[in-house]
Amino acid sequence: MILVAIDPGPHTGVAIRYNNGNVTTQMVHRSIFTIWDLIMQAQPEAIIIERFMTNGRLTKEGQETIEVQGSIYSLAWAIKARLCIQYPMDRTPFIKQAREELGRSSKKIESHEVDAYAHLLRYEYTFKDEIMQARLTADTRGQTAALYVPGRELTRERTWEIVDTRVEAEEESSSRVLRGLSS
Repeated sequence: MILVAIDPGPHTGVAIRYNNGNVTTQMVHRSIFTIWDLIMQAQPEAIIIERFMTNGRLTKEGQETIEVQGSIYSLAWAIKARLCIQYPMDRTPFIKQAREELGRSSKKIESHEVDAYAHLLRYEYTFKDEIMQARLTADTRGQTAALYVPGRELTRERTWEIVDTRVEAEEESSSRVLRGLSS
């Protein structure tokens, strides 16, 4: 299962977990088209993105963050990927693990890359049973046609269902997940 996690903003962190388990991270500076290209090349089954939070006044950077988020929501729908929207606090219990795992790399890791990877780890923790049991099938072009979970078929239709998940890691947190599910 290919996953893409995004810490959006003018300086966007992107983390991608491939089917073979490898993870890549990247910083994208003020280029939504680069982010779209990364997503289109990866063709993920799920996109995890951090929800924008503000304490009041909307800054220029806040506006850019909202624009990145909106475009990712639309792109997820267009490519029929599951969309998981997490709050900033959802990544907190996974920051240390993300920092340690990414720290083994020889490249310099930016904080937004760590945040994106922490969101990816949070998603994997939340849906670990589903991910472990999932069996991917491919169509004739070699791209994912459907995701099968025992007891329920998740096709990549344009039907959306809102699911509220709760995880107890070091603290209880919640996220709203938009899932492309067949009815």
